[in-house]
Amino acid sequence: MKLLLVEQEHQPLVELSSFLKKEDCQVTVSTLTKATEKIKNAEFDCVLISIGTQTEKELQLVEQLNTENRTDGVIIISDDNSPEFMVHCLIWEQMTF
Repeated sequence: MKLLLVEQEHQPLVELSSFLKKEDCQVTVSTLTKATEKIKNAEFDCVLISIGTQTEKELQLVEQLNTENRTDGVIIISDDNSPEFMVHCLIWEQMTF
């Protein structure tokens, strides 16, 4: 499985990447700013996006995948457990998917 891991904080991705590589996954780690270029240049089975301090930009990356009719699966991870964020994601998903 070919995965793209997108997050601004490097350390959590290093740990996750090490685990996934042991499971025979081909893992590419990227920051948000470089992720768009990597997505344009390669196909991935799954894109894992960690939502952090740049929520809108991170969700724009997910929207980009959708508007380009990519077949990459998308997993969104967030520490924000607020009801407002969850409602935002649900509304956003209904509008774009």
